[in-house]
Amino acid sequence: MFALNPKVDKSETANKVLVQVAGVIILTLIINANTIKLVMKLIRFNDITLVHRLSMGNAIACVTEIREKSVRICKSDWKYRRADWIWLLQKTKIIDPYKGGLYGDDPKMDSLFIPYGTCDDCMSSFYHILHLWKK
Repeated sequence: MFALNPKVDKSETANKVLVQVAGVIILTLIINANTIKLVMKLIRFNDITLVHRLSMGNAIACVTEIREKSVRICKSDWKYRRADWIWLLQKTKIIDPYKGGLYGDDPKMDSLFIPYGTCDDCMSSFYHILHLWKK
């Protein structure tokens, strides 16, 4: 609109538009960056529900069990006898992402694990693996 009007100085108008657009962008970035965490807490967008905690607990238990079985199998293989198993176990340790809450403000919170329909043998092997995992 301004570009078509011959009475308006184009360089001055372009500078004003550039300053206004840059100002709006900078203010938007500053406001969004500082308030997004507060807004997310207010609207409870990132609340961790019981279902999320149960799913994560079951996933951690399954991955830990598979990890322990894989390490046990690989330890018996002659090709991997010289491997540094302590280093491997430290580097592949499963860390609970919900530990301490989403923002680290709830020290009691962590994932939950409730086994569904498991037999006694499965539970004893799970507790054995869990005991080894906590060492």
